[in-house]
Amino acid sequence: MNQELKRTAENIWLCYFNDYLYEHNIISEDMRNRMIVKINARKSET
Repeated sequence: MNQELKRTAENIWLCYFNDYLYEHNIISEDMRNRMIVKINARKSET
């Protein structure tokens, strides 16, 4: 359970940080979308 909670927290952080970078024009929409796919792939690994 602890490992699952850690993984969930990591995924929430990655989603938040990805959105933050996009909203502040640090990364492009294309890069944001590619990162979303990678984050979602991480979620399905568990």
